[in-house]
Amino acid sequence: MKNLQRIIILLTISLFVIGHAVQAQISENHNLEESDFRECELVLSERQMQEDIDYYFNTLKECHPNLYARYSPAVFDSVKLNLKGLCRDSMSTERFNYLLAKTAKYVDGHTGGYAEELIYPYKAMLPFVTIDDQNNLFIEGKKVLSINGVSGIQIGKDVDQLISWENSPLQRNNDAYINLSSVLFYGYNMNSSFINIELLDNETNLSETSHVELNSETKDVSELIAISQKKFFGKSDVHSNWFLKRVFKEDSLAVLYYNDASLMSFTDDYDEAMSVFTDSISAFFDEIRGCKYLFIDVSQNDGGNDLTNSVILKFLTYNGGALQMTTTAQKNGAVRVYESYKDGLENSEEGIEWLQKIVKPLLEKGQIVDSVKVEPNSGFEGKVFIIMSPNTYSAGFDFCLNAKMFNVGTLVGMPAGQRSPYCGNVVYDNLPNSNIEFMFPTTYSIIEPKITDEDGFLQPDISYLLNHTLKLDDFKKIIEMNNKRF
Repeated sequence: MKNLQRIIILLTISLFVIGHAVQAQISENHNLEESDFRECELVLSERQMQEDIDYYFNTLKECHPNLYARYSPAVFDSVKLNLKGLCRDSMSTERFNYLLAKTAKYVDGHTGGYAEELIYPYKAMLPFVTIDDQNNLFIEGKKVLSINGVSGIQIGKDVDQLISWENSPLQRNNDAYINLSSVLFYGYNMNSSFINIELLDNETNLSETSHVELNSETKDVSELIAISQKKFFGKSDVHSNWFLKRVFKEDSLAVLYYNDASLMSFTDDYDEAMSVFTDSISAFFDEIRGCKYLFIDVSQNDGGNDLTNSVILKFLTYNGGALQMTTTAQKNGAVRVYESYKDGLENSEEGIEWLQKIVKPLLEKGQIVDSVKVEPNSGFEGKVFIIMSPNTYSAGFDFCLNAKMFNVGTLVGMPAGQRSPYCGNVVYDNLPNSNIEFMFPTTYSIIEPKITDEDGFLQPDISYLLNHTLKLDDFKKIIEMNNKRF
């Protein structure tokens, strides 16, 4: 287990993640539209916004380990120039944040700043939308022609700019729905009590208009996000706690819902949190001793601390193996991650090891190459299934990656949401004038041998649609499907 813990320390790609956002040349239409700017409350001056924009882009340039993974430096320079052009006059912090958030398309999912206040400004449900590769929006399969007279394709382009290039297709749809109201409210001043959506029925080729009331039912942001995640990712009440267990003794089957790896989200005392988590997991495995089947559901685990993964893994059986991991960082990024984490991890043995063996060498060399041999481990003796989805991200994804690399269990569900390889070890900062919080990763890691994926997304061994809360019959069906594989 010791060597696998070493792997986990190497794989600590993002200790504290919110969970959660170039194929084109410089000629691509990546301009931020003038429609984004509207006269509004005067809060930030032009000078303050220009300084904040410089600070944001300079920080990414100096600290991000793989900023130009998709788009070139020339594209970033153009995006920055366009953004500064839109910030010529004073505007509210919220509107400035919206314009800044529209650079999300050009960065990975662990980069950017998007205040919660920008999400669902109407505090009401909009129809569920999806978005295709050409930025067309659809509602129940019908193409959006316009909203309050504004072209649907133009609104789709604006929505696209709020979605990271790194996102999976299903994440892209979820983010399109989340961001649509921000685009309508901040981009086009649609702040009345209703909107009119013109749709094209593909079967009849006729257009129709849908009238949507915006003040009929007020909901808070967390409730609205939960609704969208249930729609796109199958998230339900069983995913609301840090972790949850269900044991079906008569069927010799147990389920562990490992929903969150963010130990430090629950307490400032890392050791206390780890101790409580370890004791709870140990008690769970004592309870299920003798069960034939174990399902570990990480379908809604969108990140946190990879070290919590090792707590669960040490109770499982897995094969040995060898791998090589190459981690790179810019010096300024390594300095920032060290300064951000050293105080919080000073009493943690694993944290100190991570700082000493990973972060400090990165400060000195900018790159480390580590070859690790993992010894086999004996733990739970039954069959293990790991449920993943497009909402399995960062540390949640790493759990699945470990399972695949060392044959911990069978991956079930839908493709993971984290594109791999990816950047992590996130640091948070604030813009000097607006105080808008933003994040950026500081390390980039490549593991060899590479696990087979599709376009960077880890695939399940058994495909299973996760559009509902899985019941006992679902688990039994998955077991049957697995038996038919051999």
